[in-house]
Amino acid sequence: MFLCDGDKDEHQAKLDLIKVQNFEELWPADLHMVGKEIFRFHTVIWPAVLMALGLPLPKKVFAHGWWTVEGEKMSKTLGNVIDPAELGAQYGVDPVRAFLFREVPFGQDGDFSMTSFKNRYNADLANNIGNLLSRTLNMVSKQQPQLPEVIDVDMNVVEKTATTEAAIDRAYEELAFDKVLEQIYGYSADLNKKIADTKPWELAKTDPAGALKILLEVIACERQVTKWITPFMPTIGAEMSKRLAAGPIEKYAPLFPRIADK
Repeated sequence: MFLCDGDKDEHQAKLDLIKVQNFEELWPADLHMVGKEIFRFHTVIWPAVLMALGLPLPKKVFAHGWWTVEGEKMSKTLGNVIDPAELGAQYGVDPVRAFLFREVPFGQDGDFSMTSFKNRYNADLANNIGNLLSRTLNMVSKQQPQLPEVIDVDMNVVEKTATTEAAIDRAYEELAFDKVLEQIYGYSADLNKKIADTKPWELAKTDPAGALKILLEVIACERQVTKWITPFMPTIGAEMSKRLAAGPIEKYAPLFPRIADK
């Protein structure tokens, strides 16, 4: 943008207006996200405009990719357009959102298929996070009627949680949302393995206190999973928080009903 002398007053007025509207609190953007088809404009022309105005540049520009369906470009002619509203209505908006972030590294092109969606839903959500929540609450309820607010955990559990959170933070910095979810699902899978290895349902017959300690540690870790998963699945996160909150343990429907193979 080039300014002649006659434009200077108007230009200054615009800059003054920007300041009055607290523009400096909002700009420069920490992250400017665009579609890859307009990446050139936002990394060449737009920065030139900002520099001409004397405004700072975005700290980071990131271009996201495109989605195909079953290996083909979405087209009304082909009739392969996926309606996200219909998909969300059938399976829930949160699981759909989590799938899109987990299936493909953010920024790359991705391919959507119902087979992949159902496989990830069953593996990551129904069999992993949902199953863990149901079985631990059920086993704890057989020993005591409510969950405590504060749960003491062993140092190795604290360290594992801290290591996972650090990895999640690094992935967020890189906008690697698939890696964020990979860490969360992996942490939850380890908790499922802990239950399978220690068999608290059998231990409760000879050492009920020891069995309860294991289960409550897992509950404490599930509360952490809830915190991590909420940005991707806010409705599910709220429901998990409700079920894991201190107080009486209630009977709940499965968090993620398994999708049957057809």
